[in-house]
Amino acid sequence: MSNEEKTKAVAVCDGCGQPVPVRVWPDGSVHRLGEHDRCCDGETYRVLEVDTPDAFADD
Repeated sequence: MSNEEKTKAVAVCDGCGQPVPVRVWPDGSVHRLGEHDRCCDGETYRVLEVDTPDAFADD
């Protein structure tokens, strides 16, 4: 699947409430971008904002 089919977004981690950069896939699933500096062991996110500013995105 190409990156054009996914959307960058800002989400809140359901585990700790921290904002995290994510990609939203066409099927609606949300996946965290990057693995460094993980906020916690949470793996579910609530999308807040789509089209993440480049300064926050971590490809």
